[in-house]
Amino acid sequence: MRVIGYVRDAPGPDSGDSVFVQSEQIRRWVAHNRCQLLAVCQDTIGAGAADDRDGYRALLGIISAGHVDTVLIANLSVLSADIMVQEIMLQDLRVRKVSVISTDEMDLPALADPATDPGRLLIRDVLTKQQTYRGRFSDVAEEIVEADPDRDVLIELIPFAEEITPARAS
Repeated sequence: MRVIGYVRDAPGPDSGDSVFVQSEQIRRWVAHNRCQLLAVCQDTIGAGAADDRDGYRALLGIISAGHVDTVLIANLSVLSADIMVQEIMLQDLRVRKVSVISTDEMDLPALADPATDPGRLLIRDVLTKQQTYRGRFSDVAEEIVEADPDRDVLIELIPFAEEITPARAS
C-alpha cells in the first residue's frame, strides 16, 4: 500500500502533538504495517499565524498524480478541530479515491463507513446529497455561459392578474 502522511501544527494552546511527534507516529505505523511511505506533507503555523495549508495542497497534488492509495494522519484533529471541516475534508479525499487512516485507534469509529456517530452521519448525508446535486446540475451554468451569443432567446412575459376570490355560497 502506497501511503502519504499529513502532519499539521494546529493553532491554539491545546493544539495536540507537534509535527515531529505526528511524523514519528506515522513512520512507526508504516513500519509496523509494512507499507510504502511516499511522502509526509507538513503544515506549520508561520510567523503570521496564517493557516495556508500549503502542505495539504501538496498532498492533494500528489493524490491527483495517482501515486497514493492512502492518506495517513496521526489523528483527526490534524485535519481540523471542527467535526464539520473534518467531514468535508474526508469526503473530498474519498471522492479522490483514497482511504484515510489514523494512527489513533480512538478515531476508528469516526472513520468507519457508515459513520456510527449521528452527527457525522448527518454531515455525510448532506455532503453526499450536495455532491449528487452538483453532479446533476453543475454543468447547467457552464452551458448558459457558453451559449451562442447570436442565438435569439424567446422569453414570454406573463402579465400579472389580480387574484380572483371565489364567490361565497349563499
